[in-house]
Amino acid sequence: MMLLPSLLAVLVHLTSWTPPVAASLRITTDHHSFGGVNYPQLQFFTPQHRDDSIREIVKSGARVIRLFIRPDQQHLDPEGELGGFDKSLLDQFDDTLAAIHHLSKGQLKVIIAPHDAHALRGSNGVPCDAYCQKLDGAFLDFYSSEEYRNLYKTRLEVFFKHYPSKNFDGRSWSELSEVILGVDLQNQPFSGISPIPSGFCNDHGRCDYVPKKKKKSMGPGGARGKRNTRIAGVPKGHERGPAKVRDEAMRINIPKDKVVETGGPAATA
Repeated sequence: MMLLPSLLAVLVHLTSWTPPVAASLRITTDHHSFGGVNYPQLQFFTPQHRDDSIREIVKSGARVIRLFIRPDQQHLDPEGELGGFDKSLLDQFDDTLAAIHHLSKGQLKVIIAPHDAHALRGSNGVPCDAYCQKLDGAFLDFYSSEEYRNLYKTRLEVFFKHYPSKNFDGRSWSELSEVILGVDLQNQPFSGISPIPSGFCNDHGRCDYVPKKKKKSMGPGGARGKRNTRIAGVPKGHERGPAKVRDEAMRINIPKDKVVETGGPAATA
């Protein structure tokens, strides 16, 4: 399994890309690590701007793009109301997957973040989405409540199991190994909260530590060492991650090798 370098340290934010800036970015190492970019709004660009951006990313030597499925100030979330989905917005996202695959000749892969925790609070410039409106400020219930876990399971099932790809012969996204490297189940699930409130996980039984350690090739130069294997976005150290959300992904047939793991400091008890 390919692992993202420690804490996604090599990710370069290109959300406000301009040609001179993007043209100066180059991955020049001869080692077998890789770099990538976050591009939360790529699918919302005009096709020409989107394709030009992809070409610049390919020229930079990057090998992965993390795309987000979330609203912004000008665009809606595909799940406009809980359990209701706009297929045209999924088609738009699928068009972007196809463009990345075609323009990179299969060399550039995608990590999909199907939700952003900032949308639960309307923070960091991300509008309050349908989950946020129902949570009414109690956003940690997203992780502890059976109701919200089931709602989010539906979202994952629609995206990765039921949506028939417009550009890849009607296959589900969970089958598109030629373009999708992995799934970051929730972007920054506990952003701005450290530590998680005392007793939160024990009281609700929804979280656990991720103590497993593996030796993997990590970062520039392929340096080897002990790293904690964990879901991308799950807090490190004494914090706890939403393991049940991760487990739902396994139940809807997202292959284990599609759930992104990153290296980081080992969790401590």
